[in-house]
Amino acid sequence: MRGKLAILQARQAGKRLAPERILEVLNRCVGCQNCQAACPNGIDTTWLTILVRMLMTQEGHPDWTSSTGSTLRRFRLTSRLALAVMPLLIHGSDSLRSGTVWKTLPQRIYKALEPRPDFSDVPADSVVIFPGCALSQDQTRLGHLQTIFKGIGVSAHVIADAGCCGMPELGLSDFAGHEQRVQALLSTLVQLKPAQILVACPRCLTGIRYLQKLYSFTPEETSLFPRIAGVFDFLASQEWEPRRRISRRFTVHDSCHQLRQASGKAPLRSLLKRILDHPISESESEVS
Repeated sequence: MRGKLAILQARQAGKRLAPERILEVLNRCVGCQNCQAACPNGIDTTWLTILVRMLMTQEGHPDWTSSTGSTLRRFRLTSRLALAVMPLLIHGSDSLRSGTVWKTLPQRIYKALEPRPDFSDVPADSVVIFPGCALSQDQTRLGHLQTIFKGIGVSAHVIADAGCCGMPELGLSDFAGHEQRVQALLSTLVQLKPAQILVACPRCLTGIRYLQKLYSFTPEETSLFPRIAGVFDFLASQEWEPRRRISRRFTVHDSCHQLRQASGKAPLRSLLKRILDHPISESESEVS
């Protein structure tokens, strides 16, 4: 965090740092947000990272992603196909070592080539659930989410593959792609005219909360932001009782740093207390 602050302070003072020094600072950050959680002054380190990367782009510094990502972008892949190979764009050839990437890549490419989803059956002024990229690829978990909403008597429409929140693009130096993704998603949401937008992915929710700091939007697009909330927050605010309680004991670990940052801890624990007979135990691990 201190390195990012030093870069911004040097920029404000009119100094130009060597690109290699900036790259060294950025590459040391793994995005765990632990420094933000421990900061007594409440500094938003995610916002610092975005600002530094924007400066890198504006000042024409070389791309800090791998040569694989640079090569793929030079081929000017279509927007949807580029999203399908996003792990390659961000992590380069190292991403090919991940079994998860190989497992989801065929579905990513299939989603990129199939026709765009039709949401004409979603009525205006309804509750819509934006699952995010990861959950959209997991039909089992997506089905569980729909079952939960049906069980508490809330009519909600899942808009899978409605677009990308743009959060993955923040790992790249070319912010033009980020703005294009955000505009495409907001255009879809404006057409839907939802009463409320529930975001299931904490990473998406984190990225969406920074959009108004980054760009200017139309009045219709701006009106969407007050209607956006996390799924956990929404479920915790509803009046419902479980059909049966669970008697086993559980230890809770917030494995996702975006969940910790997006204030998702309290609503999640509120939900667990409703369905568990025993108090939950807190994991002391901060590992993501």
